[in-house]
Amino acid sequence: MATGLAMLLLILLPIGASAHALVSSSDPADGAILDQAPPAVTITFTERPDPKLSGIHVLDSSGHQVDSGPTSQVPGNPLKLTVPLGKIPDGVYTITWHTVSAVDGHRAGGILTFGVGVTPADLAAAPKPAASSNTPPPSPLGVAGNWVFYVGLGLMLGGTWISLLAFRDVRRGLRRLAFAGALLSICGLLATAESTREGASVDWHTLLSTSLGFNLLTQFAPVLAAAAALGIAQFTTRAARLLLWITTGLVGVAILLHVLASHAQSSGNPWLEVGAQFVHVAAFAVWIGGLAALLIGVRGLPSEDKTVAVRRFSRVAGYALGLVALSGLIRALDEVVSWSNLFRTLFGQLVLVKVGLLTGLAMLGAVNRFRNVPIVAKTLDGLRRIGTVELSVAAVLLIFSAVLTSLAPPSFVRVQAAQSAPQVVIDSADFGTTTKAHLIISPGVVGPNFFTLKLSDYDTGQAMDAEQVSLTFTLSARPTLGTSNLTLSRTGLGVYGARGLNLSFPGTWDLAATVETTVRTVEIPFSVNIKQPPPRVRTIVQPGQPTIYVIDQPDGGQTQAYVEPGTAGQNQIHLTYLDSSGQEEKLPDMPTVTATSASGAQPTLTLIRFSQGHFIAQGALTHGQWTFKADEVGPGGLSFTAQWSQTIG
Repeated sequence: MATGLAMLLLILLPIGASAHALVSSSDPADGAILDQAPPAVTITFTERPDPKLSGIHVLDSSGHQVDSGPTSQVPGNPLKLTVPLGKIPDGVYTITWHTVSAVDGHRAGGILTFGVGVTPADLAAAPKPAASSNTPPPSPLGVAGNWVFYVGLGLMLGGTWISLLAFRDVRRGLRRLAFAGALLSICGLLATAESTREGASVDWHTLLSTSLGFNLLTQFAPVLAAAAALGIAQFTTRAARLLLWITTGLVGVAILLHVLASHAQSSGNPWLEVGAQFVHVAAFAVWIGGLAALLIGVRGLPSEDKTVAVRRFSRVAGYALGLVALSGLIRALDEVVSWSNLFRTLFGQLVLVKVGLLTGLAMLGAVNRFRNVPIVAKTLDGLRRIGTVELSVAAVLLIFSAVLTSLAPPSFVRVQAAQSAPQVVIDSADFGTTTKAHLIISPGVVGPNFFTLKLSDYDTGQAMDAEQVSLTFTLSARPTLGTSNLTLSRTGLGVYGARGLNLSFPGTWDLAATVETTVRTVEIPFSVNIKQPPPRVRTIVQPGQPTIYVIDQPDGGQTQAYVEPGTAGQNQIHLTYLDSSGQEEKLPDMPTVTATSASGAQPTLTLIRFSQGHFIAQGALTHGQWTFKADEVGPGGLSFTAQWSQTIG
């Protein structure tokens, strides 16, 4: 029941779309303006992408592809992919990339831009890069596969070490438990492999020919060997102890190979982090798997043998708990990076849940160690009761661990540099002609803007400092809005600036700068017409996968959308709202989503919230051209629309 409740909780949690092979840097750099065209485009990723399942394309401003060869891995650097360019003219170019991580099989995609022989204004007018990647949410099959795999490892390792070190002889029931664990691990790996294959949208032959497939095969090998050893051990007593020692070693190899295919391998200090992750998984399996084996193994034993076995387990479990805590701390420091990420990212929040569950397990273990172990010769009731609760909590904890392996750690998230933006520039002066003001509004559209005010003496033109400077904003066409204010901070001699959302609607705004000096206070009027720019729509095309539509929003964020499967019949329209830093945006209300066919038909769509900013609209679509539209109000009160057209079928 506890496991079922945990599954329900995970469904309700805001599990967003996070990627793993994210862009670390690029050449040309994102937003770069070059005098000459580069011979190639090279991107460095945070994790090793599989070159057979990943690609880079370069498009000109009309959408034509200008790369002149296939995407390949840079020799000697598995983190880099490169694509050659032909002779290209001056202009603005968009880099679209998609990856499948060779480490964990997760998909990612994004957009970068650069210019050749252009001005900053030309580049600013081009589509700006996506500040994040887009992947599906964690696959339920993948999460379930990881959970079953971890349970199997625990039962194998627990069954072997308890048999070898806690009891005087190898008990047949524990051999069966370890063999069952081996079968579970095999099933878990099969489910994970199928989830990876589906995520990469390839057949089994293609998957197995990649480095990702090689990683999966290397994990299968020791588990299959352990299953064979344990299968033989079911029918022999003389060689059972040797076979269990062999199995213990094979489980250790399986854990190591699994860890080498995790985020630890891509950290800045891989040997420390891989070692810590190995200790973390192995110690947890020794502790919890050993507890399950102990509760089964003590049945029917004489009082003295039970006491010896329980005390031996208790000592080992105490050390294992310490290793789990220490190794978990090392991994958390590497992946979460900062205290704020513990609370503002889903990855950090799940780490906190995991820490809470581990703390609960430690407290239950303490009750057993100090209350139930001393009286085990008299009764096993307390040990069994608390041990059963421990195993239930551990099963829930492993669910959260399985989800964490499907999410990108905050240490992988890279906020890309903002593009240079268009500006609105206005010059004005006070009515008494004592002060000149030069106001720059960037980018000068509805939504967040940066306001820079440069003050100078009207007669001499010299920069003028003030005690306090503020701006007031009034939209005369909507008097019910009232007046808003923005205080500017001094950024240089006679220069003041601040960022604000005051220009929240299109129209003609009346602005007034209030400048207070030691001798007087003046007011300088401005008038500016703010327009609502049409959102840009770009596409990320990946062979065998749904086309992703990236729509810019006026608040600096974006909507990423795709239709799956995109053929006639029942479809799911996925919408994910991202803020300006590329993080999933928490929207207070459900969007209004419509799908309109070429004939004007609008089928009924069932809308659900999948996570805090990820929505899924479901409905039946016919063959032909469709227009999709989603209207929403963001957290700051700004209305925005995501709209794109797509052929179904």
